[in-house]
Amino acid sequence: MVFVLQHPAGWRLLVHDACRVAVPASWQVDDAGGAARGEDGSNVSLRAFHIASWPDHKARIKSIFGRIQTMHEDSDQRLWFEIGDEPRIQHYVDVPHGANVCSALIEMRGATSADAQKTVRRIIDSLRDAFDR
Repeated sequence: MVFVLQHPAGWRLLVHDACRVAVPASWQVDDAGGAARGEDGSNVSLRAFHIASWPDHKARIKSIFGRIQTMHEDSDQRLWFEIGDEPRIQHYVDVPHGANVCSALIEMRGATSADAQKTVRRIIDSLRDAFDR
């Protein structure tokens, strides 16, 4: 089941797989509800995973992705890093919630512009379990 709710100031909340993330209101949500895309090709995909251990999960994800361009955060609250090269830089983000992880892959076109960086940050900061207050 997918829900798309209005969110303040030109954003809306995408809820999918027991996870939620805010996206710009102009982005179109796919039929399955697990992804949204802007007119410029910027996009986000959202998934939930069951994990046995947060530290083990983080180690596995880092191993799978291999070459990480920039590690933004590797903490008890979030794993966030960049992969790829201009113009296709992607942000991979995991946020744990008990035995589950909400995961987002975000690609912003014009990733180095100040507006794109603000948009990425707002999307990432909004990622969490759908039932988290």
